[in-house]
Amino acid sequence: DELFALRSAGQDIVEAIKDISHLHKNLDRYLISPNPSIKNEYAEIRAQLASILQTLSIVREQGEDSTAILSLDDLQHEVRQRHQLLTGKADKLIRNNQITAEMATSLMNDSHYAYEAANNLIEIGRLLFSTGDINLRHAERSLALDEHEINEALEASEEAS
Repeated sequence: DELFALRSAGQDIVEAIKDISHLHKNLDRYLISPNPSIKNEYAEIRAQLASILQTLSIVREQGEDSTAILSLDDLQHEVRQRHQLLTGKADKLIRNNQITAEMATSLMNDSHYAYEAANNLIEIGRLLFSTGDINLRHAERSLALDEHEINEALEASEEAS
């Protein structure tokens, strides 16, 4: 099980690197754009990825605190919510002529790459930063929310607001 988890983490690292490399060109391009709307959206994508890396660093430092790994569920929920909001926001920006169709297409594609990279990074954190005891790691993984449960939580929070 542990070897499988490490192999899976390695695959997630490769996928996250690929997704981020796809983002890189447009991040460089749009972060210096004179268009404040597209510049802001790409700055938010970058900030979200940085926040994920910072959270993973905190989880790693907390080491044996088994509740720290569960904070990744909140992070994954936040990532999914941000991804869904961006879709509507891109539509609004293009309708209001704040960004071009080309910018909107790039933003939607890059939002997807960022979403996939974020999910891979979070999964890497779950796999690598679980506590040392194998029984506790299994317990942590079983307590972590799966994709279906995260979707349900997101829908419930949308209905509440």
